[in-house]
Amino acid sequence: MEREWEVVDSDGNTDTYHREISSIGEADKSNCTSKYYGCMAEKRGIDRCVLKLIDAYEYGISSEVEADDFKKDEKPMTNYQGTRIVEIIKHKDGYDKNVVKSIFKNLSHAEAQDIITHFETGRIDEAVESFYNLNKGDK
Repeated sequence: MEREWEVVDSDGNTDTYHREISSIGEADKSNCTSKYYGCMAEKRGIDRCVLKLIDAYEYGISSEVEADDFKKDEKPMTNYQGTRIVEIIKHKDGYDKNVVKSIFKNLSHAEAQDIITHFETGRIDEAVESFYNLNKGDK
């Protein structure tokens, strides 16, 4: 049976100030888009320990995985951008329509434009590699 939540206790210390910190990281389906709740909980716990050790919270600094506010409301890729990308990628080895569709689900306008810029400047292999590196899958 798949676990629907995870809590991890993390510890951190620094030799410089002789401080020890403990924190908890948690993850579940309401606050984590990945199904790897244990990994995300551990990362959150470690991030919190590090931020406490360097007194980052005093300056309003938070971890990226803690703050949904950091997520940008990015414009999605346009149909035109998608068509331009497919026109080049479909001619390369390893083209898989289903993988391309999966990447397109989360591809932002800025990411698509970056790929297209690589195409336009003749860096086609680099563009194809960058495109496939964006594959987050439907895990």
